[in-house]
Amino acid sequence: MKKDIGARLLAFRHSTGMTQAKFAASLDVSAATISTVEKGAAAVSRKLIERLAERYSISADWLLHGTGDMFQATPEEQAVVVEALEQTRKVNHDLQDASRYTRLLFLEQDLTGESAAPPDRSFASYEVAFRLDWLRTLTPNPSHLKLTYMRDSGLTPEIFEGDLVMVDTSRTEIERLPSSSPSRAYRSVLFAVKQFDEVFIRDIEPTEDGGAKVFGGRRHHPRPEELTQDELQDLLVVGKVVWWSHAVRS
Repeated sequence: MKKDIGARLLAFRHSTGMTQAKFAASLDVSAATISTVEKGAAAVSRKLIERLAERYSISADWLLHGTGDMFQATPEEQAVVVEALEQTRKVNHDLQDASRYTRLLFLEQDLTGESAAPPDRSFASYEVAFRLDWLRTLTPNPSHLKLTYMRDSGLTPEIFEGDLVMVDTSRTEIERLPSSSPSRAYRSVLFAVKQFDEVFIRDIEPTEDGGAKVFGGRRHHPRPEELTQDELQDLLVVGKVVWWSHAVRS
């Protein structure tokens, strides 16, 4: 039973796109508490059940027994849902206005944290529209943006299998952004890179000698690949990852 409860809590947290630490902070509990419950190693406390209900309207019956709806909605919350549905209908109508929205194309390959067999997915059949004003907050020229799907949870907990990922193909230079951590000079940045005829997602941290540490596929390769300056220049960068969504599933 504890494992079933943990699995339901994990599924909900994944739907929010939050790490265990952020999720725990939102509930004013420790990350260790969330971790042990999700693993089925500990029973869920009354305090956690109450805070899930208060913060996220999670139904206790659904969490404990898997019965009923995930959310327990008050009349006020139901009114919010109705309003959200109305806004969705308005957005669908506005999609006809090409000056406000644009449809992004998909890369020919999806992102992967580790090498795996290509998925059975036809990219030509997918179209996703975005508001241009929002896209311009990510990049000055949205025409360089491409979409793809994540295959394998190679960068857990950041990006999970099935997540929709947006890549700016105009930003192929490895950025050297100062780090606030005293243990490293530069921050790591997510990039899509092409290796062995596949596109991979990699967390790249520049080093002071001009090279970089490349993280990826952490389940089997927890240590980074260290590249020299010359090796880094030979790395084929497809673009910078500027956004991803945990909510979109194929």
